[in-house]
Amino acid sequence: MNKQSKAVALACPNCGSFHITRDATAAWSAAEQCWDIAGTQDCMTCQACGREFYEAAERTVNATLFNCCAESAEPDWALYDALEVNCCRDDGGATSTCCLHEADFFTVYGRLKAGGVEAITDCSTRTLALVIALVLSEHVDMAPPVVDYCRDQN
Repeated sequence: MNKQSKAVALACPNCGSFHITRDATAAWSAAEQCWDIAGTQDCMTCQACGREFYEAAERTVNATLFNCCAESAEPDWALYDALEVNCCRDDGGATSTCCLHEADFFTVYGRLKAGGVEAITDCSTRTLALVIALVLSEHVDMAPPVVDYCRDQN
């Protein structure tokens, strides 16, 4: 089995679900008296929406978790006291927050203990941003762990 050095959350690129499956080939082990995975197929399937995607999705998902961080590296969680999700739009190269119906994308921010926020990842959907924020909130002791600022009015 191919294990990562860090935990990786695989999410569907279509709906954000973590219910991902992959077909595999198993071989019977007479010595162990059980089935061993002999190999996996390239294609993965989201059990929530039915979308199929391939090996490249794993790399995309890893980069998605920290796509606003330098070199897509995991941030120093000790700097934050909470995570925030906000609606954002691209104003000619500058990012600004906006109301929900104007959003081009959604950003997960770390609320800095020293004040201000720092972007951690941009997501295509609010659902994906909220799911990623909840997964990331397990890294730090936060109360409340995630604040959702996406509203119909800014």
